[in-house]
Amino acid sequence: MWRFKFSAWAVVLMMTALSFGACDNDDDDTFVPPSNITEALKQVYPAAQNVEWEMKGAYYVADCWVSNDELEVWFDANANWVMTENELNSIDQLVPSVYTAFMDSKYNAWVVTDVYVLTFPQNPDGIRDSGEAR
Repeated sequence: MWRFKFSAWAVVLMMTALSFGACDNDDDDTFVPPSNITEALKQVYPAAQNVEWEMKGAYYVADCWVSNDELEVWFDANANWVMTENELNSIDQLVPSVYTAFMDSKYNAWVVTDVYVLTFPQNPDGIRDSGEAR
């Protein structure tokens, strides 16, 4: 009986130790994307501050602040801007035409918990600067 209790406690202690070892806070890791990706962010959002990078699938994503808005700016491996995601605090922050369309729809009684504005480039082949494609 003593041997069983000792074995059971040994297993519990080992599982506990392994559980704490499996917890990894990777927020301390600084991911640095290739320089062409960081340059692309500077072209799209030159005023971006407090930039932190991560990979989401095959995309490089910059979490940054621009004019008091926290943005997620997505780039592909070729440094092409894919989209920008901006989470709003409430539905009232939507542009008036979108807000009005929602309020006039059959969904206006739904509880809105998250509101995102997704911005996509006009030219899917690259960013336009002074009317010229890159």
